[in-house]
Amino acid sequence: TEANAQAKTAALNFVPVANLAAVGSSTSLSISVKVEDEALNVTKSKAVSIVSKNDRPNITLPASNPEMNDDVTKKIFASVTIVDPDPGDTQDVIITYDDRKGSFPDSASYTKTGSNATAKLTISDATVSAANNLIQNLVFTPEANQVSVGQFENLSFNIKTTDEQSTTRNKDVTVKVTSVNEPPVVVSNGGSTAFTISAGGSVYPFSSVDVEDPDVETGGTGEGSSDPFTAEVELVRKASPAGTMIGSIVSDSFQLKSGSTSIYTYTASIGVLQSKIRAISYSAP
Repeated sequence: TEANAQAKTAALNFVPVANLAAVGSSTSLSISVKVEDEALNVTKSKAVSIVSKNDRPNITLPASNPEMNDDVTKKIFASVTIVDPDPGDTQDVIITYDDRKGSFPDSASYTKTGSNATAKLTISDATVSAANNLIQNLVFTPEANQVSVGQFENLSFNIKTTDEQSTTRNKDVTVKVTSVNEPPVVVSNGGSTAFTISAGGSVYPFSSVDVEDPDVETGGTGEGSSDPFTAEVELVRKASPAGTMIGSIVSDSFQLKSGSTSIYTYTASIGVLQSKIRAISYSAP
């Protein structure tokens, strides 16, 4: 019936396709209604203007937290994506992190401000595509040896994006950084030194040597100041015949290694080991 047709038509709800234009801009379309009876029909059209409203940007995170060792670098945001359905909307992105725990390379594409737990990297007025490209390719270098070997820290990075209408979204990325073992280092504070001694004379060639271990020292893990370190000192002749030992090592701790005639070895805590290395003397024949 006429009444029924009119009621049904009036009850129709039109749902526009979102984001056909930039925020604040409009898209025009025409909606036509055709009515016909058994013999005749009539069509009427109505112009509709659809104004594009702002949508809040979003940040998608990886399904699981990134993990890395403290002796490597990694693109920790490789699976992070900024999404903004509004056409052409640009983003200001701020990443807040603790720069005592690691660093990102310098770049003209972003600025670094602040320090410690409030250090920030800022990407300004970038398209969504450009912002994602920058974020996903950021290389993080962790600060090594923050915890003992085999232990880990969870580092937090806050990512905040703001669109042109000042609508924001922020999310946290947690990165697990595991401390790995690093070898101890022998440092000769005097550099390479040549000694001239007479036959039967002696000298202390390692009196200024330091023994260091960059790993966090935790007793019982094999990495602590009280845990055992082993040093070997090899005495060889540089002149012909090559490799022939000449003279001798004098020490109250270092002993010839089993099966060797030229390698002296000693195991102790790192502090004791350093003092014993410094006390080694060489006696010329």
